[in-house]
Amino acid sequence: RLLLIALPIIFLLQMIAVVFTKSDGTVLALGAALIGTLFLAGYKKSVAAIIIAGVLVIAVVPKVQSVLLFRDKAGHNRLTLWTYSAEFLTASPKNFIAGAGVRQFFRKIQKPYYNVKEMERLIYPHNIVLNFWTETGLLGVIGFFGMFGCVGVQVYRKRNEHPAEALLSWAILIVTLVHGFVDVPYFKNDLAMMWWVVNALIVGFFTNSVPA
Repeated sequence: RLLLIALPIIFLLQMIAVVFTKSDGTVLALGAALIGTLFLAGYKKSVAAIIIAGVLVIAVVPKVQSVLLFRDKAGHNRLTLWTYSAEFLTASPKNFIAGAGVRQFFRKIQKPYYNVKEMERLIYPHNIVLNFWTETGLLGVIGFFGMFGCVGVQVYRKRNEHPAEALLSWAILIVTLVHGFVDVPYFKNDLAMMWWVVNALIVGFFTNSVPA
């Protein structure tokens, strides 16, 4: 009974916290997770209705258009950082394979273009692919997404035995991936720790559920 009372309260507080973060990436990631889990659960009509409603909102609300099309200041800054990163990675085979090195984004990638009046000093390109590529090189990108895929496959294999847990796990993966395309969901101590703990719980649950 306590759990049934506590869970809705916790969920409400989390949603309030999301609102106060004013993070467009978080809202987008949660929306993608909702659509993804509903689709995987078989509620395709509901997914179609949500998508249609979303398209209508985008069509009539200029602020939403600005965010999704990267026309606001934050979006412009991200596009600029991605351009810097792409130019660095394609400048030489060494850069393409090895990246810039851990915590070297500003010194090697942003600093040559740095203008304090245009953009603050940043240490990541705010994109999960470019984050890993510039920090750990091409092998780092392959390794991370290889682990990411292994977790998803493990969940997929046991989805019929544990449908609720599978949907929750997929929601977590979708949020991480979608939010990661516009932010830094891993390269901070607390976020990295949370990523490993959550994925360990997912893998542990679905691995231990395999019949002996």
